[in-house]
Amino acid sequence: MLLAFISLCILSPGYSDAEPHPVDLLCGTFHGRGEMELAFHRAVAERRARSGQALRQMGVVDQIGNIAVLEGDGGLITGANPFDLLASEIAFEPLGRAYRVRRRPSAFEPSLGRRLSIGDDASIGVDLPFSFSLFGESWDRVFINSDGNLTFGRGDSASSARSVSRFLTGAPRIAPFFTDLDPSEGGSVSVAELPNRLVVTWDKVTEWGETNENTFQVVLERNGRVVVRYETVDARRGIVGLSPGGVSGGPRFVDLSAGSESEGGAVVERFLAERVIDNVATTKRFYQHFPDQYEAVVLWTTFESDTDNSFAFESTIQNDIRGIGSNQFDVASAWGSDGKLESFIYMGNIDRYPDSPTARVRGASGGPTILALLAHEVGHRWLAKPQFMKAGVRSNALLGRGNAHWSFFLDSDGSFLEGNEYTVQGGNQFRTAGFELRYSSLDLYLMGFIPASGVAPFFYIEGATGQDSRGEALTNEAQPETGLVVTGTRRNVLLDDVILAEGPRAPDFQKAPKQFRHAWVLLHRNGLPPSAAQIAKLESIRTAWEPFFQSKTRGRAIVSTTLVR
Repeated sequence: MLLAFISLCILSPGYSDAEPHPVDLLCGTFHGRGEMELAFHRAVAERRARSGQALRQMGVVDQIGNIAVLEGDGGLITGANPFDLLASEIAFEPLGRAYRVRRRPSAFEPSLGRRLSIGDDASIGVDLPFSFSLFGESWDRVFINSDGNLTFGRGDSASSARSVSRFLTGAPRIAPFFTDLDPSEGGSVSVAELPNRLVVTWDKVTEWGETNENTFQVVLERNGRVVVRYETVDARRGIVGLSPGGVSGGPRFVDLSAGSESEGGAVVERFLAERVIDNVATTKRFYQHFPDQYEAVVLWTTFESDTDNSFAFESTIQNDIRGIGSNQFDVASAWGSDGKLESFIYMGNIDRYPDSPTARVRGASGGPTILALLAHEVGHRWLAKPQFMKAGVRSNALLGRGNAHWSFFLDSDGSFLEGNEYTVQGGNQFRTAGFELRYSSLDLYLMGFIPASGVAPFFYIEGATGQDSRGEALTNEAQPETGLVVTGTRRNVLLDDVILAEGPRAPDFQKAPKQFRHAWVLLHRNGLPPSAAQIAKLESIRTAWEPFFQSKTRGRAIVSTTLVR
C-alpha cells in the first residue's frame, strides 16, 4: 500500500505581514488537536453566516513541479478577532455540564477585597467560602494565576505559551483573559471572599514586556454561575472561556459578544490581532482540484499567521490502528477526503527556515534541523500516546506535553518525539546526552516498522528533580536539553508492559504499511506568487526528506513526495 502526504501552496488576499515568531516556539500537537481544528472551522462558518458574508470561491490552483499551489481567499484565511467585550459582563450559566452564555452591560464589584502578593508567572491557592461546581465537579479551593485565569486542582505558573492547547489540556480552568500578564511590573490582583460569591480582580495589570493596562474581573457564584467583566483590555491577544481540563472533547469556539449555548466541553473565544488559516477549509479546497490519493496534507505558507503559539503541528484525521494508545476514529470526510486522508501537518512560513535542510531552525524550541522537525511532525501520526501497566495500574509516566510527546524523564533514545537520551552518572543521577536524533525502537514498533522482538527494555526516571538551563524546575513536559543532571529512581519498562495496557499493535509488523507518499502544499498570498527562491528552498527540503526518512526508519520504510493530479 502506498500512503500519501500532500504539500499545499495557498495564496491569500492582501493581508499585511504579522509580527515575526518569538523564539523557542513549541510543537503545537496535543491529544485532541484535530477536534480543535474542526471546532474552529465550524466557528468560522457560523460567524460568516451570522454576518451574512458570502464565501467567495477563487479556486485558482497551480502546480509547480511536485508542489501544489492553491490561491486562498477569506474562506480559507480569517482576519483578526480584536477584543470587543469592553464595558461588558459575560455570564456563563450552568446547564448540567454545559453552559449558556449571556452578555449585558458591565457592573464591577465596588470593593476589590484584599490585594495578593503575586508576581510574574505565579499562582496562589485560596480556599473557597463555598463548594463551587465547574462542569459538574465540585471544588473547595481555587488557584489564582497571574496570567489572567483561575485553575482547580493545581495552580498554573508555567511560562510556556498561553495557547488554546494549554487551556484545554491543563487543569480545569476559568479564563477571564488568559494571556502573559505580569503583576510585578504594574497593577494588582485582588480577591474578595464573600458568603455567596468569590471575586478576583486584575486591576491595571500590565502585559509582560509591555506598558499597557488590563482591568477585568471574574466572579464565582455559589450556584455555579461564572461572570467576567471588563473595563480595559489593551493586550492584543488572549483567551476567554471555561475548560474542564484534560481535553475532554473538542472546544466550542463562540462569539461571546453574541451569546450562545454550549454543548458540553470547553467553551472559548480566542482574541487575536493576526490572521488565522482555516486548515480544514484549506484542505477541502485542495481536494476540489486534486485526487484523494494521499494519507497526509503538509501545508507550508509564504507568510506569517497565528498558529496558537506553536511553530508546527500535526492533526490526526483518522486512525484504524490498535495498540498505539489512540482511539479508532475517522473524520476524513469533514476535511474533504473520501477516506484516504490520515494526517494534516502544518509547517508554516517557508521563510522561517534556513536554506539548507540540515541547518538548525531558529525559533523552534531546541533548534532542530528542518528534516528533524519534519520527522517529529510526521511521527505524530503514530506517536507518542501509549500508556503502560505498572503494578497492575495503567500509567502515563512515559508521556509529556499534551499527552502527545515523550516525557522529559523518559530515556527515549533521543527520539524525534522528545524525551532524552540519558547516560547513567551513578547512583540516582542521570545526564541528558542528546535529543531529536532518531526514531527509537519503541517508535518504530508503534509505527509498524519493526516487530515487538526488536524493542529493547527502556527506562524512565521516577520522582525526578532537576533544573533546566534557565534555572526552572524540570517537569515531564519540559523541552529536551543536553547536559542537564536529573536525580531520581530508574524504573525499567518492557514493551510487554505497554502491550498489557494498549494491546498488541494491529495491524502488526507483517501487515503494517511500509511505503508512504507525502504531497506538499505551499500557501501563498493573493497576487504575490511564490518566488523562485522560495520554490527552490522547498524543493530542496522535499527531495532531502525522502532519503532522510528512509535512513531514520532504518531502511524499513520509504516515502515518495511525487504529486499527482
